[in-house]
Amino acid sequence: MFHFFPDNYPWSQAALRILFTGGSIGEVGPAVEALAEASAAGDDAAWNRVWLGHADRLVARAEAQAAAGHTLSARDSYLRAYAYYQWASAFQDHDDPERHAAHHRSLEAFGAFARLSDPPIERVEIPYADSAYPAWLIPPAGGAERFPVAIYLPGWESTKEQGIEFGLEVARR
Repeated sequence: MFHFFPDNYPWSQAALRILFTGGSIGEVGPAVEALAEASAAGDDAAWNRVWLGHADRLVARAEAQAAAGHTLSARDSYLRAYAYYQWASAFQDHDDPERHAAHHRSLEAFGAFARLSDPPIERVEIPYADSAYPAWLIPPAGGAERFPVAIYLPGWESTKEQGIEFGLEVARR
């Protein structure tokens, strides 16, 4: 594994996962540089600030792109914003309200990405026992009424949204 932060394995792993879940190397590289000193100090609050800042800027960019009719660019900006929001709070306490707020913003950005996708990715509920599981349905191109479905079940503290690249690839096939 490449170590973006030689003295901080969890941050290195998170930076790689950011790239896997939609991040751009052109944005991740500067973030890693900005976090070099904070990494050595174990300053998780700095990690949170840097990634939230990137995500907030991307949402503003996505909104401007969408308003100007640049749907593809807006969609891609929302996807990267989602990834940065998701990972911004990776090292915060699970009970921290800021962690929950960042997660909520990540879902909003992902929802905007999903609505702008072609075909649109649908938010669905999968019934189970007396409850339901939230899910994303990525339909194949062509508008078929019936089609096979693959179910992606994330693990290891990941989310279903983090599997978007896999889901898009399955839908293409």
